[in-house]
Amino acid sequence: THLADKVVKERLQRVAGVGGVDLVGGREREIKVLVDPAKLVGLGLTVSDVENALRAQNLDVPGGHFDRGSQELNVKTKGEVKSAAAIARIAIPVPGGTLIRVRDVAQVKDTVKDARSASFLDGKSAISLVIRKQSGGNTVEVAKRVRAELARLAPLVKKKGVTLAVPTDNSVYIEHSIHDVQFDLVFGAFLAVFIILLFLHDVRATLISAIALPTSVVATFAFMDLFGFTFNNMSMLALSLSIGILIDDAIVVIENIHRHLEEGESSQAAASNGTREIFLAVLATTSCILAVFVPVAFMKGIIGRFFFQFGVTVSVAVALSMLVSFTLTPMLSSRFLVAKHGRKRPNFIFRGIERFLKATDRAYGRLLRAALRHRFLTIAIALAS
Repeated sequence: THLADKVVKERLQRVAGVGGVDLVGGREREIKVLVDPAKLVGLGLTVSDVENALRAQNLDVPGGHFDRGSQELNVKTKGEVKSAAAIARIAIPVPGGTLIRVRDVAQVKDTVKDARSASFLDGKSAISLVIRKQSGGNTVEVAKRVRAELARLAPLVKKKGVTLAVPTDNSVYIEHSIHDVQFDLVFGAFLAVFIILLFLHDVRATLISAIALPTSVVATFAFMDLFGFTFNNMSMLALSLSIGILIDDAIVVIENIHRHLEEGESSQAAASNGTREIFLAVLATTSCILAVFVPVAFMKGIIGRFFFQFGVTVSVAVALSMLVSFTLTPMLSSRFLVAKHGRKRPNFIFRGIERFLKATDRAYGRLLRAALRHRFLTIAIALAS
């Protein structure tokens, strides 16, 4: 307990970011005086007499001073006891001058305090140091510093026959959670790009869409740094959620540019006209998303504190994706996209996908014509739904 409290705890409390260290399972040294009531009664003493004797005769007190030439030296009378045997020899004043010592009315034991807490590791008694970070501190960073300090302490405590272990570390769970979300982020981006390739069956258009993703995400990192956000579960969740939204604007713009190319326009004209034509629709879509997520960032109370980074990160990412779709995406399209008649014949995979999409298009056309012919039935079905 002394080693844990006076050495390990003291060192860990000095680690940057540590807010407090609590000791669990420690048993400090304590000298117990177990009074025998029957002997006290027989000698006409009380517990207070024993207590007063211990208080009065277990003190270091000033003893005056003496002069030595030009110096004046203070004198201290050393009366503080150092052992259980010394306490047992303390005299208890009694009427009549009889010499009674503490050992005559009590047992004096050099032992430890009564247990107020317990700690075990692998079924064996241990002492736990519960380390808490400062408010607002980064759990993962503080945990790394604490582990580094423990590595420096290990040789010192090993000489005392003690071993250090870290059975519980919240930063490990946090790191695993962050890695899982990072995987979801990358995997989601891959799936989004793959879906674009299936529908547009144009590698160039897919690459242009794919470039929009990292551009928007990396730009979002800059704003997260500006706002003082960290990579945590909420901010990473926001980015994961944003992946599908980030690529939406680019898909809409590229698809419209594609249509203008198929109508025979040059690459630059198609990029300019296609983007201008779809501008308001994309602006309206992005504005609707912002109208949902910006208020989330300003929710009140504890939930508001959790969702502030979430709402701001999503809003910034979506706004940046719109900017990218109006600038970078049409610029790349004007340079790299070519008219359909200028491209090579697609391979059998893309031809199969094209047949499927055309069949879907024809089926949708029939459904749309039916809906327009039977307007009241369409409205009735919508209301019922």
